[in-house]
Amino acid sequence: RRGERSGPFLTFFRNLSYGLHRRFGEYPVIQNATGFGELEQAEHALGGHLRVLPDVRLAREHLDGDPPRTGHGREEVLDGPGEIHGSAFAYDPRPHGHSWTRLPDMPGRREYTRAIATDRAIYVMGGSMQRQGNPEGEMVSDDCFKLDLKKKPLRWKRQGRLTVPRTHMGVGCVGDTLIVTGGVKWDRAHGYHSSTIKNTVDLFDLSRPREGWQSKAPIPGVGRGWIAAAPCKDRFYIFSGLTFDDNRRSTWVDESLRYDPQADKWTQIAKPPVWVSGWAGAAYRDRYIIIVGGCVGPTEEPYTNANLWNDIAFVYDTEQDRWSK
Repeated sequence: RRGERSGPFLTFFRNLSYGLHRRFGEYPVIQNATGFGELEQAEHALGGHLRVLPDVRLAREHLDGDPPRTGHGREEVLDGPGEIHGSAFAYDPRPHGHSWTRLPDMPGRREYTRAIATDRAIYVMGGSMQRQGNPEGEMVSDDCFKLDLKKKPLRWKRQGRLTVPRTHMGVGCVGDTLIVTGGVKWDRAHGYHSSTIKNTVDLFDLSRPREGWQSKAPIPGVGRGWIAAAPCKDRFYIFSGLTFDDNRRSTWVDESLRYDPQADKWTQIAKPPVWVSGWAGAAYRDRYIIIVGGCVGPTEEPYTNANLWNDIAFVYDTEQDRWSK
């Protein structure tokens, strides 16, 4: 699940393993993940209830073949290896909306991508093309695609390339700077391995687009993917995630970090209450980061790789450096 404030709401997509979504216009939404599942919305952000809304599957059935169209107050979902490769939809989360519309198809199919939304455009980075043109394994992408919401007709175009192809990154936008951190550059020879889990940090200055993506100070310590990430004010935050050792054993990362893009500096902050991978975060009221979903790692020795799905919403206070739930 990934969520971000949508007016008085937080909106979450459940069981989305091959798509992603992000803020559209004045309604920020959450980004990630794959497949098609139910859409949930929590009222009053910190302590409301969840209700089920129309899901992507219904949108695909009703909108296939409709002309692309969009508007403010929508959130987008980009699919993966379904019947419509590279397709994109926008969802209106407003109380009297709750409807889907079709966006232009992306230039190519991608899975495990990440997306960033600004007031003007949607950016989709990285991802993979599982076994497409390569029967021996997936092909990892360094593409960045941009959908400019201010230009009509809507049309995707390439916006440079990441310095390292990868999936499962942490992404966000601070001011005019797009940030992409961590992730996985999977290959058949190594699979998930210490050499394929990245601590790479790429920045793209929207005020200087010709400079392209620039490599910056890497994440301290181990590389990691499946992290929760969120910008808040002029800083960027990442939480926990998953890494792998030289023997391909997975380990949850027991760490939270804050990044200052102006100083290009990382700082350790309060550790998360539990170790979680595959979760998602979003800023609320320029102070709190609400983090939901994911897979909880073991916290008692001897450690195991047993999966426990997280249903708790955690809150990190950026001013007090303190966690609650």
